[in-house]
Amino acid sequence: MLDAHTDFILGLLKEAPDTTLDEMVERLRYERAVTVVRTAVWKFLDRHEQTHKKRLLTPASKSGRCEGGS
Repeated sequence: MLDAHTDFILGLLKEAPDTTLDEMVERLRYERAVTVVRTAVWKFLDRHEQTHKKRLLTPASKSGRCEGGS
């Protein structure tokens, strides 16, 4: 199913290598009218030996740091 959109998907990664799986799913839905789940995109990228992110990066937690002992 996604093989018909190979150029589009790989083009997304070339333009924005930090594109997440969820973002790819949304772009496929709105720009290509393709309804697909994140797992299908992951498997497609794996077949094409592409790296990808599952979710957006979040800032590191400052509360998890341990400075000195009490």
